[in-house]
Amino acid sequence: MRQHKVKSRAALHLLLLRAAGALQAVAPRKATPVLAPPTADLVLIDGDNVRGKTAFAVSAQSLLEQTRTFAATQDSVLYIDHGLAAECLAVEDNLRVVFAGTAQSADDCIVRDVAFLLEENPSLSV
Repeated sequence: MRQHKVKSRAALHLLLLRAAGALQAVAPRKATPVLAPPTADLVLIDGDNVRGKTAFAVSAQSLLEQTRTFAATQDSVLYIDHGLAAECLAVEDNLRVVFAGTAQSADDCIVRDVAFLLEENPSLSV
């Protein structure tokens, strides 16, 4: 059972890496505002919590694409549970994807990063 989880995490990590790479190659699209713009300077998104609220009906790749559209008008960081290693990838100038790695969750990474991010951004929204 443990090997299956590791393989699933590895597959998710590789899928998101490929999706992030594909998105970097695509010309930026103008986002259509659906909600009122956030009042924060930077929005932190726990990707697996968002997906969990949909009973995982939203794929990781779809979430990344939707976050990219949102980030066209709002600086954002998308945090993902697990991953092969703890790392941060710049998808675009205003969008980063953080993989929590094997020892932490996305929640742990958000808690870890808040103090540092507040040094550069007067307000955050999580």
